[in-house]
Amino acid sequence: MVLRLGLKISMQKVMPSRKAEIIKEYQMKGDYVIFTGDGINDSIALETADVGIAMASGTDIARESGDIILLNNDLMHVVYAKIIGNRTIGKVKQNIGWAFGYNTALIPIAAGVLVPFAGLSIYSFLPILSALAMGMSSSSVVMNSLLLRGKINGSLGKLNAKG
Repeated sequence: MVLRLGLKISMQKVMPSRKAEIIKEYQMKGDYVIFTGDGINDSIALETADVGIAMASGTDIARESGDIILLNNDLMHVVYAKIIGNRTIGKVKQNIGWAFGYNTALIPIAAGVLVPFAGLSIYSFLPILSALAMGMSSSSVVMNSLLLRGKINGSLGKLNAKG
């Protein structure tokens, strides 16, 4: 598990007062810190970390303090959360690219760039072009987002196959 997350060190049996201090030390170095915990003694560290992951079987205060709550006690789901997050950010970037591309290409057309070439009669057709541009932009973003599930399942399948 440690290798899959890319961790170089891990700490156990640390006093609650020291947990948040250790996290802040790493953050001061510029590192991002993920902390996983389940008890009252973990709540401050869960709040301090960049990402706090609480176990559903843990205390109420730990669940309130965490950014993510694992629904079972399988720590492998920490890896799954990382994969899902990375894939989601990738899709967000792609969708911004699609929307920017459509808008860059089609807003000038809707504004009347084609008038010198097609004449004034094109003005009656421009609202239709605008509606088509928005429809194509929205549809491409939605269709691209629907592909996210397959990408995530593929990544998780490869991870499980490595076992």
